[in-house]
Amino acid sequence: MPLHLNLYHEIEQQRAASRRDPLKLSLYALGLLIAGLAAYYSVEAGRTASAQADLSRQQAAFSKIEAEAKEAIAHEQTFKDTIESADKVVAKIEGRLYWAPILAEIAAIVPPEVQLAKFSANTQGFDLKKTVITLDGVSAGADPRRVAEDLRQALALLFGKKYRAVDASFQKLEDGSESLTLHGNSLATALFTINVKFETGEEPPKAPAIADTKKRNGK
Repeated sequence: MPLHLNLYHEIEQQRAASRRDPLKLSLYALGLLIAGLAAYYSVEAGRTASAQADLSRQQAAFSKIEAEAKEAIAHEQTFKDTIESADKVVAKIEGRLYWAPILAEIAAIVPPEVQLAKFSANTQGFDLKKTVITLDGVSAGADPRRVAEDLRQALALLFGKKYRAVDASFQKLEDGSESLTLHGNSLATALFTINVKFETGEEPPKAPAIADTKKRNGK
């Protein structure tokens, strides 16, 4: 039987080892790459989880702030309504007519030659008030009509200083049938009725008409 001797087995082993070494290196490199990717993924996953947790906290905080903002808006509207109601009450109080001071002012300008027999007043309106004061009396003097006219002008001047749309006019002015004694003198008389009209308060703004509103909206 022939004997075969392989004298190059060491060389062949070295050649085989040299063929396996690149494969091992590739496997090592691939392992390192996988490990690096896994570490990167772990870091990014941690960052993502942290970001999501932070986002959830911010969303919860925003929801709370949004609820508080809505509640604040509701309270603000309530406060505005309360202030508006209070302003209306104050306007009503400030717009009231106090008759005692008015009577005192009228009495201060009535001359001794005039005797007032009747005082009446009528006020109409809510925001814009229109008032009519009626004075009935007797004037005396050498020219009793002139005395009554002086009183009318004094009333127009008095009310014109404080009120709007003032008008003082005679409803009646006629000679009296009787005479009066003043300072020992017998004087002719005149009977008069003076109406004093004036306005107080403000007229509320008118709501726009429906047709105008539709026209502005392009309908």
